[in-house]
Amino acid sequence: MIEAVVVLVRGLQYLLASLTFGLAAFVVLNRAFLDEAGLSQLRRWVGWAATVQIVVVPGALFAQTALMAGAWASALDPQILLSVATGMGLGAALVARWAAATAGGLLFWSGVRGRGFWFPAVLLGLAGVLTFAWTGHGGATEGAGRVLHQTSTAIHAVAGTFWVGALAAFVWLVFRRVEPGSKAERDAASMLVAFAGSGTIAVATLVFTGLINAAFLVGVSRVPFPLQSPYGGLLVLKLILFVAMLALAALHRSRLAPQLEAGADGALGRLRLSVMAEFACGGLVLGLVAVLGILPPPVSM
Repeated sequence: MIEAVVVLVRGLQYLLASLTFGLAAFVVLNRAFLDEAGLSQLRRWVGWAATVQIVVVPGALFAQTALMAGAWASALDPQILLSVATGMGLGAALVARWAAATAGGLLFWSGVRGRGFWFPAVLLGLAGVLTFAWTGHGGATEGAGRVLHQTSTAIHAVAGTFWVGALAAFVWLVFRRVEPGSKAERDAASMLVAFAGSGTIAVATLVFTGLINAAFLVGVSRVPFPLQSPYGGLLVLKLILFVAMLALAALHRSRLAPQLEAGADGALGRLRLSVMAEFACGGLVLGLVAVLGILPPPVSM
């Protein structure tokens, strides 16, 4: 039961981080294509994600404490909670994540708009994402490779949340109500095509850092035999979903988005299915990452 709650709050934090950082970064990169109504709507998404994190992150601290202590009752002890929050890297990272989320929530509810909102929102979201390097297996690495593993984990989290956050924006773009053939519809297609550049960088980063992390968690000698452990099996499933996301991204950016720009019949419907499928795969990947975080990696067995 405790493990299930930990997985749930971990996955929820990854999703919220994808909105507070990834979605905000996408808006900054594509602000010229978005009208005021769109900016206002996406601002609400980012702001509410930060606000929900203010509640979820303390819940994560409580659940992680219960998991380490082996009982919910132990997590109710203020001294034990304080000890985890101030005496462990995991606790310090959660406190830092909560502080970043609180600042982001206050920024949103203060009513700040425009550049005064988006650029600070990206920085605060980035600060929160970077803390994932200390709340997973990367934070437990010791020895000479500790800094490399934590750095790779942090960069991996940044690239992953940016991609999922951008997908959330695309879901909104293709499902919002606009007139067929309107400028808003053409701009959505243009953003999908333009994302190929930053999306490629994110993918390359995920592959490179993923290989580094696999070397630390699976072990170089065990990489060819991933299915020998539950961790390895889920990691293979994660890679399959990752490849599916790449295939869908290539499809809707190279074929479906240009068809929409050209006004082809049924292009919007096909693009909606493609984007939703890619976003669903991204959500499953986040869920798998949440589960992998509580499983012992093969290198420790």
